[in-house]
Amino acid sequence: AGRIENHPRLELIVAPQLSIVCFRYGSASTRTNATDADALNKTLMERVQASGEAFVTQAMLGDMFALRANVLHFSTTETDLDALVEVVVCIGDRLVAERAGSGVAP
Repeated sequence: AGRIENHPRLELIVAPQLSIVCFRYGSASTRTNATDADALNKTLMERVQASGEAFVTQAMLGDMFALRANVLHFSTTETDLDALVEVVVCIGDRLVAERAGSGVAP
């Protein structure tokens, strides 16, 4: 959770319970429009899953779409957690750039 809280492009949605962390990718512009932020994070989840580099699922918290990471495996390391954050941010940044280039709201 600390990695997410300390990253300028990630937002921790709720304090973690056990090993589940719910968060969103977002820049200042995506946080201004909930519908666009939800769409961006849904596409981000799909791209992260398709990449095979990390795996996140979804959670609906009220009417907000959130990315959900569940860290259960005993051999998960700090490096694995760093990699998860890096993959999410890298793919999120790419999505924002793609949307900016196509005229779609980030």
